[in-house]
Amino acid sequence: MVHLAAAVIVDPQDRAEAERLWQINVLGTGALIAAMEKQGVDHLVIASTANLYDPASGIADEDSAVRADRRSLYLGSKAAQEFVAAERCRVAGIAHATIRISSVVQTGDDIFSRIVRNVGLGQPAGIQSPSYGADFVALDDVVSGLLLACQTKLNGVFNLGSGRRVTLGELEMIALGKVTGITPDLPGDPGPGGENGYAAVDCTKLAAFGYRPTPIEQIVASVIEDASQEYNALVV
Repeated sequence: MVHLAAAVIVDPQDRAEAERLWQINVLGTGALIAAMEKQGVDHLVIASTANLYDPASGIADEDSAVRADRRSLYLGSKAAQEFVAAERCRVAGIAHATIRISSVVQTGDDIFSRIVRNVGLGQPAGIQSPSYGADFVALDDVVSGLLLACQTKLNGVFNLGSGRRVTLGELEMIALGKVTGITPDLPGDPGPGGENGYAAVDCTKLAAFGYRPTPIEQIVASVIEDASQEYNALVV
């Protein structure tokens, strides 16, 4: 069983939305595990989030500190989901893998794709906070990682990301480099996330089972190519 369903929150001040997060993300997961036990399903893969980690962790591994103080209601519900799933699965004798996924791109409307698409089409990048950074991971890598968790019946907590934190300012430079053919001179590892974004995640555990993330530069080139093809199709 692969559990991808989750509620997100729009208005943090809306009590009904907070209750919905609890009902779906936490209690709903418990209900799912009860149904699995009844039907004899013996393995669960849960899509969780690596944004739970303390942004100051540097490169966070699965044992790094959790600090859900940004988007706290949603991230708090995901943390509670993990705890509930671990206990319910332990009692039911169900193996389960919690996959903590970093910031997913190539979804069609994520900030990474919008910036790269704009640069690729010769438009302003539209960056409001160049120092904001995250561990951006390709959508296809998320799919391959979840399939890997199923195929190998992983058990435990695993990070799924690129292993690299990139700021939006650096992202613009990488995209410009792909357009101009000039390799940008980046400052290297930007270090801890601080208070402006999220930490990079260490994917060593998942890599031991064959996970190989797509390099950021390759993702950028793919987004630019797709944007160019869409533009040319519209012009024609």
